[in-house]
Amino acid sequence: MQPPSHVGSTPDPPALRLGTLDTKAGASPIIITSRTGASETEAAILDAAAAVGRPIPTVVHLTLDVTSQASVDAAAAEVREKVGRLDILVNNAGFMGPEASLLDQPTEEYVKTIDVNLTGVYRVTKALLPLMLEGGLRIVPIMGSAASLGAACAGAYTITKFAMARFCQFLNLQYGDQGVCSFHYHPGGVSTDLAQGLPGSFRKLLVDTPELAGDTMVWLTAEKRTWLNGRYISANWDMVELEGLKDKIVEKNLLKFKFDLDF
Repeated sequence: MQPPSHVGSTPDPPALRLGTLDTKAGASPIIITSRTGASETEAAILDAAAAVGRPIPTVVHLTLDVTSQASVDAAAAEVREKVGRLDILVNNAGFMGPEASLLDQPTEEYVKTIDVNLTGVYRVTKALLPLMLEGGLRIVPIMGSAASLGAACAGAYTITKFAMARFCQFLNLQYGDQGVCSFHYHPGGVSTDLAQGLPGSFRKLLVDTPELAGDTMVWLTAEKRTWLNGRYISANWDMVELEGLKDKIVEKNLLKFKFDLDF
């Protein structure tokens, strides 16, 4: 069995230590995409593989702007030509402008947030899903956020992250019977450049490391966990404990956004 091919940003060492788990990734080829150069990310991938004694993976860097249909289509064509298969698609592009009220935020900034965070996910998933359906793991993590739970900040960003959770649910509803597994993944509170537009009261909560986000993603995609389809998952959770709650989560259909009436 070949190791999975992987589209996304993988800057972290492919080792996971959660409870009693010790999982190493070993994905190859790894396809990374960016609007500009990604030489530092590629170097980090190669260094990480060497550090854990893995064979040096094949890394393919593609230029991709998720707001451009032509760019997305061209990247999808390159994936098919250069790699020929795709197991895991990490939708990781995101945008969030400075915190502002509805009346104060520029309309073009609000629209850009929706175009990158939601329509961009749609474009990339639609372009690459046909290749995934030809075989492989067919795992599509959607990089979400705790903002989808209703944080009262960054209005357009919060709205798009909630909508992305619903996108996961419909992706599984329409393609789950063809083996697609998609979930809504909150990578933790990491102090990224994107997060600097948040108010100070929120920025002080950004105490997680990129390694937490990357290592947890390794565990989540190491095998197909169809019971997580359409569910919200946070990197802050203990994955061993989450696995132990599987039966309860499935029975009560937990970790999904839904509307309940109970009079």
